[in-house]
Amino acid sequence: MWSIGSTMLLLLIFFPFILPDIDKCVEDNCLYIPYLQWLGISIGFSILAAVLVTYGEPVAAGSGIPLVKCYLNGINVHRLHRLKTLFVKASGVTCSVLGGLAVGKVDLLIILTNLTNHLVYKT
Repeated sequence: MWSIGSTMLLLLIFFPFILPDIDKCVEDNCLYIPYLQWLGISIGFSILAAVLVTYGEPVAAGSGIPLVKCYLNGINVHRLHRLKTLFVKASGVTCSVLGGLAVGKVDLLIILTNLTNHLVYKT
Protein backbone atom coordinates (compact mmCIF):
# COMPACT_ATOMS: atom_id res chain seq x y z
CA MET A 1 0.00 0.00 0.00
CA TRP A 2 2.94 2.33 0.51
CA SER A 3 3.41 2.18 -3.25
CA ILE A 4 0.20 4.14 -3.81
CA GLY A 5 1.11 6.68 -1.12
CA SER A 6 4.59 7.24 -2.50
CA THR A 7 3.14 7.58 -5.98
CA MET A 8 0.81 10.33 -4.81
CA LEU A 9 3.66 12.05 -2.98
CA LEU A 10 5.87 12.05 -6.07
CA LEU A 11 3.01 13.33 -8.21
CA LEU A 12 2.52 16.20 -5.77
CA ILE A 13 6.21 16.96 -6.08
CA PHE A 14 6.34 16.96 -9.90
CA PHE A 15 2.94 18.49 -10.69
CA PRO A 16 3.89 22.04 -9.55
CA PHE A 17 6.61 22.07 -12.22
CA ILE A 18 4.01 21.59 -14.95
CA LEU A 19 1.11 23.64 -13.53
CA PRO A 20 2.52 27.14 -14.32
CA ASP A 21 3.15 26.11 -17.93
CA ILE A 22 -0.40 24.77 -18.21
CA ASP A 23 -1.87 28.03 -16.95
CA LYS A 24 0.32 30.09 -19.28
CA CYS A 25 -0.25 27.88 -22.32
CA VAL A 26 -4.03 27.85 -22.00
CA GLU A 27 -3.96 31.56 -22.75
CA ASP A 28 -1.14 31.42 -25.34
CA ASN A 29 -2.40 28.27 -27.13
CA CYS A 30 0.81 26.24 -26.62
CA LEU A 31 -0.41 23.23 -24.68
CA TYR A 32 2.14 20.94 -26.32
CA ILE A 33 4.83 22.21 -23.90
CA PRO A 34 3.22 20.83 -20.69
CA TYR A 35 2.29 17.69 -22.61
CA LEU A 36 5.93 17.13 -23.55
CA GLN A 37 7.00 17.81 -19.95
CA TRP A 38 4.49 15.27 -18.66
CA LEU A 39 5.59 12.79 -21.32
CA GLY A 40 9.25 13.27 -20.34
CA ILE A 41 8.49 12.66 -16.66
CA SER A 42 6.49 9.53 -17.52
CA ILE A 43 9.20 8.14 -19.79
CA GLY A 44 11.85 8.94 -17.17
CA PHE A 45 10.03 7.00 -14.46
CA SER A 46 9.37 4.09 -16.84
CA ILE A 47 13.06 3.89 -17.76
CA LEU A 48 14.01 4.11 -14.09
CA ALA A 49 11.70 1.19 -13.29
CA ALA A 50 13.15 -0.87 -16.13
CA VAL A 51 16.75 -0.16 -15.08
CA LEU A 52 16.02 -0.95 -11.43
CA VAL A 53 14.50 -4.32 -12.24
CA THR A 54 16.95 -5.27 -14.99
CA TYR A 55 20.14 -4.49 -13.13
CA GLY A 56 18.94 -4.52 -9.52
CA GLU A 57 17.17 -7.85 -9.19
CA PRO A 58 15.91 -9.62 -12.35
CA VAL A 59 13.69 -12.00 -10.37
CA ALA A 60 11.53 -8.96 -9.47
CA ALA A 61 10.46 -8.61 -13.11
CA GLY A 62 7.03 -9.83 -14.04
CA SER A 63 4.32 -11.21 -11.84
CA GLY A 64 5.12 -12.70 -8.46
CA ILE A 65 2.29 -15.22 -8.61
CA PRO A 66 4.02 -17.88 -10.79
CA LEU A 67 7.19 -17.61 -8.71
CA VAL A 68 5.30 -18.19 -5.48
CA LYS A 69 3.40 -21.09 -7.05
CA CYS A 70 6.72 -22.64 -8.07
CA TYR A 71 8.10 -22.18 -4.57
CA LEU A 72 4.99 -23.72 -2.99
CA ASN A 73 5.30 -26.72 -5.32
CA GLY A 74 8.85 -27.36 -4.15
CA ILE A 75 10.92 -25.63 -6.82
CA ASN A 76 13.70 -23.49 -5.39
CA VAL A 77 13.54 -20.05 -7.02
CA HIS A 78 16.87 -18.32 -6.49
CA ARG A 79 16.85 -14.82 -4.96
CA LEU A 80 13.11 -14.87 -4.29
CA HIS A 81 13.47 -14.57 -0.51
CA ARG A 82 15.70 -11.52 -0.28
CA LEU A 83 14.95 -8.06 0.99
CA LYS A 84 16.65 -6.69 -2.11
CA THR A 85 13.99 -8.39 -4.24
CA LEU A 86 11.25 -6.77 -2.17
CA PHE A 87 12.78 -3.29 -2.39
CA VAL A 88 13.43 -3.55 -6.13
CA LYS A 89 9.89 -4.87 -6.72
CA ALA A 90 8.38 -2.06 -4.63
CA SER A 91 10.48 0.62 -6.31
CA GLY A 92 9.77 -0.81 -9.74
CA VAL A 93 6.01 -0.89 -9.15
CA THR A 94 6.07 2.67 -7.79
CA CYS A 95 8.05 4.00 -10.76
CA SER A 96 5.87 2.06 -13.20
CA VAL A 97 2.69 3.55 -11.76
CA LEU A 98 4.27 7.01 -11.88
CA GLY A 99 5.22 6.36 -15.50
CA GLY A 100 1.61 5.60 -16.36
CA LEU A 101 2.10 1.91 -17.07
CA ALA A 102 -0.67 -0.56 -16.33
CA VAL A 103 0.82 -2.77 -13.63
CA GLY A 104 -0.67 -4.96 -10.97
CA LYS A 105 0.03 -3.74 -7.48
CA VAL A 106 -1.11 -7.05 -5.98
CA ASP A 107 2.14 -8.77 -6.97
CA LEU A 108 4.04 -6.60 -4.53
CA LEU A 109 1.82 -7.84 -1.70
CA ILE A 110 2.34 -11.44 -2.78
CA ILE A 111 6.13 -11.05 -2.71
CA LEU A 112 5.90 -9.26 0.67
CA THR A 113 3.73 -12.00 2.15
CA ASN A 114 5.97 -14.74 0.79
CA LEU A 115 9.12 -13.07 2.10
CA THR A 116 7.58 -12.46 5.53
CA ASN A 117 6.42 -16.07 5.82
CA HIS A 118 9.82 -17.33 4.73
CA LEU A 119 11.64 -15.19 7.29
CA VAL A 120 9.26 -16.03 10.15
CA TYR A 121 9.07 -19.78 9.56
CA LYS A 122 12.63 -20.29 8.34
CA THR A 123 14.14 -23.44 9.81
